[in-house]
Amino acid sequence: MKTMLFKLSLTAIVLSACSKSEGTSPAGPAGDDLAGPISRPASGYGADGTYPVSEIDFPNTEYAGTMVTIFYPSGITSPRPTIFYSHPYGGESKEYNRGLFEFIAKKGYVVVFVPYATNDTSIDHRYLTLWTGFTKAAADYPGIIDTRKVGFMGHSFGGGASIGLAYKAFKENNWGQDGRFLFTMAPWYSYQITDCILWR
Repeated sequence: MKTMLFKLSLTAIVLSACSKSEGTSPAGPAGDDLAGPISRPASGYGADGTYPVSEIDFPNTEYAGTMVTIFYPSGITSPRPTIFYSHPYGGESKEYNRGLFEFIAKKGYVVVFVPYATNDTSIDHRYLTLWTGFTKAAADYPGIIDTRKVGFMGHSFGGGASIGLAYKAFKENNWGQDGRFLFTMAPWYSYQITDCILWR
Protein backbone atom coordinates (compact mmCIF):
# COMPACT_ATOMS: atom_id res chain seq x y z
CA MET A 1 0.00 0.00 0.00
CA LYS A 2 2.85 2.41 0.89
CA THR A 3 4.55 1.55 -2.40
CA MET A 4 1.35 2.29 -4.33
CA LEU A 5 0.89 5.68 -2.57
CA PHE A 6 4.54 6.54 -3.22
CA LYS A 7 4.18 5.74 -6.95
CA LEU A 8 0.96 7.77 -7.24
CA SER A 9 2.55 10.73 -5.45
CA LEU A 10 5.64 10.56 -7.64
CA THR A 11 3.49 10.36 -10.79
CA ALA A 12 1.46 13.41 -9.69
CA ILE A 13 4.62 15.43 -9.05
CA VAL A 14 6.15 14.50 -12.41
CA LEU A 15 2.95 15.29 -14.32
CA SER A 16 2.52 18.64 -12.62
CA ALA A 17 6.15 19.55 -13.34
CA CYS A 18 5.80 18.59 -17.03
CA SER A 19 2.43 20.20 -17.65
CA LYS A 20 2.32 23.14 -20.02
CA SER A 21 0.59 26.24 -18.75
CA GLU A 22 -1.43 27.87 -21.49
CA GLY A 23 -1.64 31.60 -22.05
CA THR A 24 1.62 32.59 -20.37
CA SER A 25 4.69 33.91 -22.07
CA PRO A 26 8.04 34.96 -20.65
CA ALA A 27 8.31 38.65 -20.00
CA GLY A 28 11.13 40.26 -21.94
CA PRO A 29 12.24 43.76 -22.71
CA ALA A 30 10.28 45.81 -25.21
CA GLY A 31 11.45 45.16 -28.76
CA ASP A 32 12.78 41.71 -27.93
CA ASP A 33 12.95 39.88 -31.26
CA LEU A 34 14.43 36.63 -29.95
CA ALA A 35 12.35 33.52 -30.43
CA GLY A 36 12.20 31.03 -27.59
CA PRO A 37 11.98 31.01 -23.84
CA ILE A 38 15.06 33.17 -23.14
CA SER A 39 14.68 36.91 -23.66
CA ARG A 40 17.31 39.41 -24.69
CA PRO A 41 19.05 40.86 -21.59
CA ALA A 42 17.67 44.30 -20.75
CA SER A 43 20.77 45.40 -18.84
CA GLY A 44 24.20 44.23 -17.78
CA TYR A 45 26.31 41.65 -19.58
CA GLY A 46 24.86 40.75 -22.99
CA ALA A 47 22.57 43.76 -23.24
CA ASP A 48 22.64 45.96 -26.33
CA GLY A 49 24.80 49.08 -26.28
CA THR A 50 23.42 52.60 -26.52
CA TYR A 51 24.53 53.57 -30.04
CA PRO A 52 22.21 53.46 -33.03
CA VAL A 53 23.88 51.65 -35.94
CA SER A 54 24.70 53.00 -39.39
CA GLU A 55 26.05 51.19 -42.45
CA ILE A 56 28.23 52.13 -45.38
CA ASP A 57 28.34 49.89 -48.45
CA PHE A 58 30.89 50.15 -51.26
CA PRO A 59 31.66 47.87 -54.22
CA ASN A 60 33.80 44.82 -53.59
CA THR A 61 36.48 45.11 -56.27
CA GLU A 62 37.52 41.44 -56.01
CA TYR A 63 34.02 39.90 -56.08
CA ALA A 64 31.84 41.55 -58.72
CA GLY A 65 28.26 42.30 -57.79
CA THR A 66 28.85 42.29 -54.03
CA MET A 67 29.39 45.05 -51.51
CA VAL A 68 31.75 45.53 -48.57
CA THR A 69 29.82 46.75 -45.53
CA ILE A 70 31.00 48.83 -42.60
CA PHE A 71 28.75 48.71 -39.51
CA TYR A 72 29.50 51.59 -37.16
CA PRO A 73 27.97 53.57 -34.28
CA SER A 74 25.96 56.52 -35.58
CA GLY A 75 27.09 59.97 -34.62
CA ILE A 76 30.71 59.16 -33.79
CA THR A 77 33.14 62.06 -34.09
CA SER A 78 36.41 60.12 -34.07
CA PRO A 79 37.67 56.74 -35.37
CA ARG A 80 36.63 53.71 -33.33
CA PRO A 81 38.30 50.36 -32.61
CA THR A 82 37.49 48.04 -35.50
CA ILE A 83 36.85 44.34 -36.01
CA PHE A 84 37.59 42.86 -39.44
CA TYR A 85 35.25 39.89 -39.87
CA SER A 86 35.86 36.93 -42.23
CA HIS A 87 32.78 34.81 -42.89
CA PRO A 88 32.51 31.01 -43.30
CA TYR A 89 31.69 29.24 -46.55
CA GLY A 90 28.16 30.16 -47.54
CA GLY A 91 28.07 33.23 -45.31
CA GLU A 92 28.42 35.72 -48.16
CA SER A 93 25.43 37.85 -47.13
CA LYS A 94 25.80 40.41 -44.36
CA GLU A 95 22.37 39.25 -43.22
CA TYR A 96 23.96 35.94 -42.13
CA ASN A 97 25.45 37.66 -39.07
CA ARG A 98 23.66 41.01 -38.98
CA GLY A 99 22.65 40.53 -35.34
CA LEU A 100 26.29 40.07 -34.30
CA PHE A 101 27.54 43.02 -36.36
CA GLU A 102 24.85 45.34 -35.00
CA PHE A 103 25.42 44.15 -31.44
CA ILE A 104 29.12 45.05 -31.72
CA ALA A 105 28.39 48.44 -33.33
CA LYS A 106 25.81 49.27 -30.64
CA LYS A 107 28.63 48.87 -28.12
CA GLY A 108 30.68 51.57 -29.87
CA TYR A 109 32.88 49.51 -32.20
CA VAL A 110 33.16 49.22 -35.97
CA VAL A 111 32.82 45.99 -37.98
CA VAL A 112 34.02 45.52 -41.56
CA PHE A 113 32.35 42.67 -43.49
CA VAL A 114 33.80 41.55 -46.83
CA PRO A 115 32.09 38.79 -48.85
CA TYR A 116 34.27 36.41 -50.88
CA ALA A 117 33.17 33.80 -53.42
CA THR A 118 33.07 30.34 -51.88
CA ASN A 119 32.84 28.53 -55.23
CA ASP A 120 34.96 28.63 -58.39
CA THR A 121 37.87 30.59 -56.94
CA SER A 122 41.25 29.85 -55.37
CA ILE A 123 42.09 30.10 -51.68
CA ASP A 124 44.64 32.81 -52.48
CA HIS A 125 41.95 34.83 -54.24
CA ARG A 126 39.58 34.48 -51.26
CA TYR A 127 42.32 35.83 -48.98
CA LEU A 128 43.04 38.62 -51.48
CA THR A 129 39.34 39.52 -51.58
CA LEU A 130 39.21 39.83 -47.79
CA TRP A 131 42.48 41.77 -47.59
CA THR A 132 41.55 44.17 -50.38
CA GLY A 133 38.16 44.91 -48.78
CA PHE A 134 39.67 45.43 -45.31
CA THR A 135 42.46 47.72 -46.49
CA LYS A 136 40.15 49.73 -48.79
CA ALA A 137 37.70 50.27 -45.93
CA ALA A 138 40.51 51.45 -43.64
CA ALA A 139 42.01 53.73 -46.31
CA ASP A 140 38.71 55.25 -47.47
CA TYR A 141 37.07 55.71 -44.03
CA PRO A 142 39.80 56.86 -41.60
CA GLY A 143 37.24 58.99 -39.72
CA ILE A 144 35.39 55.79 -38.75
CA ILE A 145 38.07 53.05 -38.61
CA ASP A 146 40.88 53.23 -36.06
CA THR A 147 43.64 50.95 -37.35
CA ARG A 148 45.60 51.47 -34.12
CA LYS A 149 43.00 49.35 -32.25
CA VAL A 150 41.88 46.34 -34.29
CA GLY A 151 40.68 42.81 -34.03
CA PHE A 152 40.39 40.03 -36.57
CA MET A 153 37.48 37.68 -36.16
CA GLY A 154 36.29 34.82 -38.33
CA HIS A 155 34.35 31.59 -38.48
CA SER A 156 35.37 28.33 -40.19
CA PHE A 157 37.23 29.24 -43.42
CA GLY A 158 37.13 32.84 -42.23
CA GLY A 159 38.53 31.81 -38.85
CA GLY A 160 41.50 30.18 -40.54
CA ALA A 161 41.94 33.18 -42.84
CA SER A 162 41.90 35.60 -39.90
CA ILE A 163 45.20 34.23 -38.61
CA GLY A 164 47.23 35.08 -41.73
CA LEU A 165 45.33 38.31 -42.37
CA ALA A 166 45.88 39.52 -38.80
CA TYR A 167 49.59 38.74 -39.01
CA LYS A 168 49.85 40.67 -42.27
CA ALA A 169 47.97 43.66 -40.81
CA PHE A 170 49.98 43.68 -37.58
CA LYS A 171 53.42 43.19 -39.14
CA GLU A 172 53.20 44.77 -42.59
CA ASN A 173 50.67 47.56 -42.02
CA ASN A 174 51.42 48.24 -38.33
CA TRP A 175 47.75 47.96 -37.43
CA GLY A 176 46.93 47.32 -33.81
CA GLN A 177 49.71 49.41 -32.29
CA ASP A 178 47.50 50.39 -29.33
CA GLY A 179 45.47 47.19 -29.09
CA ARG A 180 44.93 44.01 -31.08
CA PHE A 181 43.19 40.69 -30.80
CA LEU A 182 42.41 37.60 -32.82
CA PHE A 183 39.22 35.57 -32.29
CA THR A 184 38.70 32.49 -34.44
CA MET A 185 35.61 30.30 -34.26
CA ALA A 186 35.99 26.71 -35.50
CA PRO A 187 38.90 27.72 -37.76
CA TRP A 188 39.49 25.79 -40.94
CA TYR A 189 43.00 25.48 -42.36
CA SER A 190 45.17 28.59 -42.27
CA TYR A 191 47.05 29.49 -45.43
CA GLN A 192 49.69 32.09 -46.22
CA ILE A 193 51.53 31.45 -42.96
CA THR A 194 54.65 29.42 -42.28
CA ASP A 195 56.45 28.01 -39.24
CA CYS A 196 58.72 31.07 -39.36
CA ILE A 197 55.73 33.37 -39.08
CA LEU A 198 54.23 31.40 -36.22
CA TRP A 199 57.39 31.46 -34.12
CA ARG A 200 58.46 35.12 -34.51
